Amino acid sequence: DLRVCGYPCAEYYKNQVLRVCTKGDPLYVGTYEDQQRIAGDGDPFRTFQQTVETCALVICLWVSKRQIWDTYTKAEKDVTDYFKAGHTREELMGLFLKLLDTLYGDTLAMLKSCEIDYDHPPEQAVAIVTAGDVPLGSEENILCITGGEGTGKSNYTAALVAGAIMERETDADLLGVRVEPNRKGRAVLLYDTEQSEQQLHKNTGRLLRRAGRERMPEYLHVYCLTGMSRSERLTAIVQSMDRYHYLHGGIHLVVIDGVADLIRCANDEAESVALIDEIYRLAGIYRTCIAAVVHFVPNGLKLRGHLGSELQRKSAAILSIEKDENPEVSVVKALKVR
Repeated sequence: DLRVCGYPCAEYYKNQVLRVCTKGDPLYVGTYEDQQRIAGDGDPFRTFQQTVETCALVICLWVSKRQIWDTYTKAEKDVTDYFKAGHTREELMGLFLKLLDTLYGDTLAMLKSCEIDYDHPPEQAVAIVTAGDVPLGSEENILCITGGEGTGKSNYTAALVAGAIMERETDADLLGVRVEPNRKGRAVLLYDTEQSEQQLHKNTGRLLRRAGRERMPEYLHVYCLTGMSRSERLTAIVQSMDRYHYLHGGIHLVVIDGVADLIRCANDEAESVALIDEIYRLAGIYRTCIAAVVHFVPNGLKLRGHLGSELQRKSAAILSIEKDENPEVSVVKALKVR
């Protein structure tokens, strides 16, 4: 019923559809074969502007059947009848799909890499960190390690790194877990955003002794990021992971000690979601396990801010490190295992 300057819009479109379908009319869009002849190209998959306009006509008649199509006389319908010209339903659908391929080409190409092919199952993810028969941190996943100040989180993650630089099974004390041996010498990366360079150097010495090594293997890279701004730290992690993935033929384990220091505020929901999405994406791209260390809320048992909530949702396992009644002993508890 819409009118513009007194003219009914339905009548206008009714006439326009007829005109673009009427051979000899100045508005006639022609057929696909006409465009092929004009272009001198017989490629049956080539898309012309005419293809888009024809599909637009189909959509117009489809969504406005009652207002336009049902009001045509038989003679008028014969003019616009695609099937009257000898075409099939499959050809019509082909035109429409060509339009969609043109409109959504970039998205569909990106989505193709995410499609599940049931006949070709994905490679089984290797469990990097296990406790007994229970996987805590596997390839393409995040392992969250949390606890209060001074509970031993850094010492625990150092044990994980020590296990990750062992190239065969040993009886080394890894604080109750097993770490898959790094038989291929893939990269092991430790990023610390909290401790001083001197303290991190001491911790590195401890983890080397725990692994039975005197020197760092060439594939172990330990970084103190306290001298970098928060905005620079994540960029440094992303770019160095990419380099070491190719340099060492893969990444065995990544530890980010102090993941909250990669953003300005752990209570900023948008920043927190973006950060954890990026860490999860990196774990998937490089088929590695990323251990992310985050603090508890002071005087509480909740992970810190929106960052903690998002990390809790995306992590395959969450380990809590707490002080025992004996202050010289820490207790590791599993808060979540997927």
